[in-house]
Amino acid sequence: MPNTLGDGDLQPMLDTFGVPVTIGAVTAKCVMDMTDQPIATAEDGQVMAREVTLRAVTGTFPAVAAGVSATVDGVAYQVMEQLRDPRSQDGKLTLIQCRKV
Repeated sequence: MPNTLGDGDLQPMLDTFGVPVTIGAVTAKCVMDMTDQPIATAEDGQVMAREVTLRAVTGTFPAVAAGVSATVDGVAYQVMEQLRDPRSQDGKLTLIQCRKV
């Protein structure tokens, strides 16, 4: 069964679980997930890096692109990439992956 959210479901979800995010001139609420991801180093080792994934309504941030600055809940980040949310089969949500600067 497809996992879809009705238009009336999105705003209450963002109001309840969202944090303020600013990208470009737009500020809106997004749901934020933080995970630790291993990254390779020049010395063939690994370090853990905290990655932030934002779940936003598709089209909310027209200026979003890799390398753009984002402020997430008052903290500075840099956008790494944006992806279609695989859990949002109707395309209403987009994932924005960020790294702390």
